[in-house]
Amino acid sequence: MMNIVHYSNRMVMASFVSYVFVLALGVLFPSQESSALGEDSDLNVGEEALQRGDYEAGISIYTRAIETGRLPLDLKVTAYANRGGAYFVTGRYKLAIADFTRVIRLEPKNAGAHFNRGSAYCSLGEYTKAINDFTQELRLAPEDEEVYFGRGTCHLENGAYERAISDLNDAIRLRPDYVAAFLNRGGAFLLSGDYDKTIADSTKAFALQSDNAEAHLNRGVAYLSKRQKQEALEDFNAALRINPGYVNALNYRGALLLSLGKYDQAIADFDEILRLNPSQTKTYYNRGGIFAKLGQYDKAIADYSELIRMESDDFEVFYNRGTMYFQKGAYDKAIVDFSTAIRLKEDFAQGYVGRGTSYFILGEFYDAAADFSLYLKHEPKNAYGIMWMWIANGKLGHKNDKELKRFAKNLDLRKWPAQLVALYVGELSAEQVRSAISGDDKNIRDCQADFYIGEHELLSNDKNRAKVLFEKAADTCAKDQVEQRAAVSELTRMGK
Repeated sequence: MMNIVHYSNRMVMASFVSYVFVLALGVLFPSQESSALGEDSDLNVGEEALQRGDYEAGISIYTRAIETGRLPLDLKVTAYANRGGAYFVTGRYKLAIADFTRVIRLEPKNAGAHFNRGSAYCSLGEYTKAINDFTQELRLAPEDEEVYFGRGTCHLENGAYERAISDLNDAIRLRPDYVAAFLNRGGAFLLSGDYDKTIADSTKAFALQSDNAEAHLNRGVAYLSKRQKQEALEDFNAALRINPGYVNALNYRGALLLSLGKYDQAIADFDEILRLNPSQTKTYYNRGGIFAKLGQYDKAIADYSELIRMESDDFEVFYNRGTMYFQKGAYDKAIVDFSTAIRLKEDFAQGYVGRGTSYFILGEFYDAAADFSLYLKHEPKNAYGIMWMWIANGKLGHKNDKELKRFAKNLDLRKWPAQLVALYVGELSAEQVRSAISGDDKNIRDCQADFYIGEHELLSNDKNRAKVLFEKAADTCAKDQVEQRAAVSELTRMGK
């Protein structure tokens, strides 16, 4: 059956690898005796502000101290390093980089400055600069496991998995109980497709730290990748027992429950994600897909509409909402959404099918024929598209048998649904088409045969026979089949 009005089966997942950056707090917030600060006791106050998490106060104090211009070199280094650290932990990475750069200029061999600047560069996705800084730090501190961890994690984010694994190996060699390194090395193995090693590293991580939700999540994803769904579900459940608000675990469990057909439980997980973070756009997509599967079209439309409000440039979201309007019989609204999907992605073949069938049901055959022709430019071997184009053109009195035969040459007319095209080009009779129907989807094929043979009879001017076949299709086809909707529209036009 031509899949023109069904929810797209794309499941959007959140990022699953648990990247753990460790700030070198001893470097960023050096603990110095008050006597070392001399008269500049404000620096002590700034350090205390940072230690209690009041970063804005700390930034203000260090900024005032720097602007006095009276700090000696060692205290100036401390002020820039600590202010840079405060900028880092509050996500102002460019300002952090500027301060760490000043530290390096003032004290080129400062322990930690390159590490911290590298962490900031990596957070901005400037991986080459980050790797250079971590490498420079290793020249100053060749046995520092934190630096190997930072560089390895940056390689991981940059997709350089072998290099990431190498660096994380060194971090673990230097600190055999380094939980975050096991987690991220397991993530690198996962992204490399080595799921068994991911499972081993994740198992080691929560053996070292039993309440580590990330370890259960990563192992669960590895099990899921191996199609061991029950083991994956157990790990996702374990992660959520440790951290009930763990959005990534909720997302993966929801997707897994969906694949298991446990729709209500999947919806509950997606509901919880949106309660915790209403801006999780991917979750609206996933939940809307479940509502579509359940035939809850208004709820699906609500989710897709919210997603469009937040992200208005995803062609698939407009297409999916259009299919929901189609299912509700709101064909004018469906056409608007299909048109937007096409505008956003001109070569999106399914958009032309959705809009073309909507036009056809509304009796706008000229526009329908145009859309089916555009569809066939992208999918010239689709038997359904060939029939729809011929039927729509036939309504306009433009039956082009030569064009139909040209398309038919690209098909194997011995197979379904090309056997229906064989009827249209005169190589099979209706009875021969029906006698060839078999298989697990026989009911669907019988329904389609009623509709497409009915259209053939109608275009051959046997309106009575066509009406009987359309009535049968309208009664026996599933309500979400386009052939059922089209049969009803034909009966309406015939004055039933």
